[in-house]
Order: sequence, then structure tokens, then C-alpha cells
Amino acid sequence: MTPINVLSHWSSMILPAVLIAALAVFLPLWLAKKLPENMAGLGANLLASSGVLLFVSVLYFTWFYLDQDVRMMGMMYEHFGEMLRHLTRLGMLSAILWGPILLAVLAMQPSKWRPEL
Repeated sequence: MTPINVLSHWSSMILPAVLIAALAVFLPLWLAKKLPENMAGLGANLLASSGVLLFVSVLYFTWFYLDQDVRMMGMMYEHFGEMLRHLTRLGMLSAILWGPILLAVLAMQPSKWRPEL
């Protein structure tokens, strides 16, 4: 593998995966400071974090497809519903990466709660 191919692989696949994994750690921690320390807050954190991570994943796959071939823009415009469904499916498959991280971070949240006195 040439150095240019390694760099291309790093910037197109590995770096986005690391960034999404980091977002899966820091987003629920940040939201935990804003939400109440109870099960409803934990559930809201799970839903909000999952939604944001899914949205970011879909945006990444959209960018990745458009970066591969500019003609994809026309195809996305002509077949918007099908492309949105396909990109959303890819975003959901990316939950294999960020889902366990998100669940691990959220599972540790109750241990940080302070009891009301």
C-alpha cells in the first residue's frame, strides 16, 4: 500500500470512526450535566445521544458518497427517498461502533448521581 493510499484510508475511514467514537463518549457526558439525575434523564440522554450520533453518521456517509463521485448529487436528488433510506441504514449499521460505547458511558452515569438529602 502506497503512502498516499494509507493517508486516504486514514482520512476517509479511520479518522471519522475515531471522531464518532469520541462523540459517543463526550456527548452523553455533556448531556448528563444538563439533564436530571434520574431514570427519565438517563432515557432522554440515551435518545438524544443516539439521535445525534445517527444524524452525524448519516451526514458522514452522505459526504463519503459525494466525495467518491460528484454524479451522486444528481442521483441523490432524483431518488431522494431511496438514498435517505440507504444512508439511514448505513448510519444504523454504524451503531455497531458507537452503540456499545454509548451504552457503557450511560451505564456509568447512575454511579455519579448524588442522593437528594
